[in-house]
Amino acid sequence: LLKKAALRVKNKQEVLDFINKHQEIKDACLFLTLKEQNDNDFFTAWKNLTPNEETLFAYYFMQYEFYTEWQKLHNYANSKGVKIIGDLPFYVSLFSSDVYFNKDCFFIFCKFYYFLSHYFYYFFFLIIYYKTSRCIKHCLKKFNLF
Repeated sequence: LLKKAALRVKNKQEVLDFINKHQEIKDACLFLTLKEQNDNDFFTAWKNLTPNEETLFAYYFMQYEFYTEWQKLHNYANSKGVKIIGDLPFYVSLFSSDVYFNKDCFFIFCKFYYFLSHYFYYFFFLIIYYKTSRCIKHCLKKFNLF
């Protein structure tokens, strides 16, 4: 439904301006577009690396709308004396734009385990651990956290 709504957006430049101010959101949208185009396969198996512009804009639009609505909710809650705080994930998903765009920060061991169960093949991938502490510092600096 949101993808259909994205086709009717009149303020495309406003959405694009928002996206250009938030590189991490831009990366996530590109990742989701490529993942969708490649049948949700793991990124090492992707064959199509050219994003469909319509799908990419649909993800941009969804992120823009979520952010806009979240800001309204956040401001309303604050005006009523309610403070909303976020959370911070303790791990990074292997199937994420964080890993895809920052492969240099991770050891990625792709181990394929095939199990034929009810006609489905399952693939398990595992990020073992961050690289050396030097790389952790590099990654923290990259994300302005150090």
